[in-house]
Amino acid sequence: MDILDLESGRRLPGVMSIVFDFGRISHKFNEYSLTDSLEEGGSRMMYIIALSFTIFFLVLYLFSLVLGFLLARSITSSIYNLYTGTLKLKEKNFNYRITKIRSDQLGEVALSFNAMAGSIERLLEQEKEKQRLSRELELATKMQKKLLPRGDFDNNRIAISGFSVTAQEVGGDFFDFFPLSPDEVFFTIADVSGKGMPAAFYMAEIKGVIRSSICLGKDLTQTVPYINGLLYHSLEKISFVTAVIGIVDLKKPSLRFIRCGHPEPLLIEKNGKSRLLGSEGIALGLQENMVGLFQETEVPLSPGDLFLLYTDGLSEMRNEEGELFGKERILSLFQDASGKEAATIKKMAKDRIMAFLGNEEIPDDITLLMITVKENAK
Repeated sequence: MDILDLESGRRLPGVMSIVFDFGRISHKFNEYSLTDSLEEGGSRMMYIIALSFTIFFLVLYLFSLVLGFLLARSITSSIYNLYTGTLKLKEKNFNYRITKIRSDQLGEVALSFNAMAGSIERLLEQEKEKQRLSRELELATKMQKKLLPRGDFDNNRIAISGFSVTAQEVGGDFFDFFPLSPDEVFFTIADVSGKGMPAAFYMAEIKGVIRSSICLGKDLTQTVPYINGLLYHSLEKISFVTAVIGIVDLKKPSLRFIRCGHPEPLLIEKNGKSRLLGSEGIALGLQENMVGLFQETEVPLSPGDLFLLYTDGLSEMRNEEGELFGKERILSLFQDASGKEAATIKKMAKDRIMAFLGNEEIPDDITLLMITVKENAK
């Protein structure tokens, strides 16, 4: 290898030996490689860990978002269902029900909503049924009133008048009168056991039976047992009828009647004297064969006389203090009315009854029938 002489500028031939210390070089190389590998591995591990945490938290974040969305959607859906339900109720669609029920407090609210809607629907159905029954009762009341005489009977000698007050919309009491001939007028008052609609149905049937039977024959001792037989076969075994059935003779004047388990008729004379009339008899419809068990009573009438028939609803009614109206008050009432016109007596009776009851409701049907002989009757 040539050597350059810096002073002379010439190249001089020479030899240079290079000695390698392989052990040191190898040590240096190994030291360098291990350190770099450790540093590089540590960096890579840190990177992997950091990347793993980043992915984990990213996945967790996304999961939270999805879960939150689903939860919010579920809650808002339940609230929307409740909102929809309230709108349906506002539109009077009371058969609407929430079908998707959660198992939490919103679910409990939904169940309460369904229960409330069901209650409202049932109440409305009950109200419709109540209105329907009310209309039917109103119709029955009108029909029953038409079964009673529309006006009074009045000629130059005798006046017949009556009225009936029911404890409910309809009742089982009734009275009736109509001419049988120019000289005779039929009359009756009856009280069907029970009250309300069942008694009203029987009342219509019984009136028809009595009317048709009396037109077949005027002999009360034969006609009344015949009526009893018809009622025995048509009424329920627990039902019966008390009645007074009679005929007024306009010529004499007088009347004859049969009492069938009914309160005693009351005769109040012009001078104020009074007396109870008629044998007791047996209520109609209790036994099949009652021929010979009914006794006819005949009573002569004089000008100014008042013949009074009433149902036990009058004598047995009580006021707010529990006092019984009783026969004494009935007697006092009609003694005061003696000699007055039939319309006046009717008004007096109604006023006394209402005054006695006060705020107390009528416990039973009350019916009165009055036969008055005019002062100028000849």
